[in-house]
Amino acid sequence: MIAAVAAAGGCHAPHDDPFVAPEGSCELMGDFEVPADVAPIGVLAYRLGAGMIAEIDLEVGDAAQLFSRFEAAGTPVDWDLHTHAADGAVIVHEEGSGAVGTVARDGLEADLYSLAYSGRGPVEATLCVGVYGSDDVSIVP
Repeated sequence: MIAAVAAAGGCHAPHDDPFVAPEGSCELMGDFEVPADVAPIGVLAYRLGAGMIAEIDLEVGDAAQLFSRFEAAGTPVDWDLHTHAADGAVIVHEEGSGAVGTVARDGLEADLYSLAYSGRGPVEATLCVGVYGSDDVSIVP
């Protein structure tokens, strides 16, 4: 079963972070369809200049569902979903580039996952990311 989830009006991000976009930046973020048993975890917003990176770390349980949608205004961004191997190597599970994108993963293995976004510049991007997941997915502060 699929349910439409509208992005929350506020942003879940530390306001003392210089990369955080102004409050209310995500209010126009579109709806995103996710399975009915998946809950909103957070909506985060950032300002990204050329070469800047925003990374959202997620603790994920075994067989978890993870869904994410982002919108970037101003300029497209590069993004990926990755984990780290025991030796520190980055394992990229999915990647892309654009002004809008989604991640839809089901049956993930328990691990620390990261959603990473990087600004391509030269114009600053306002990035809004909605994160949704099963009850064993949480944002690591």
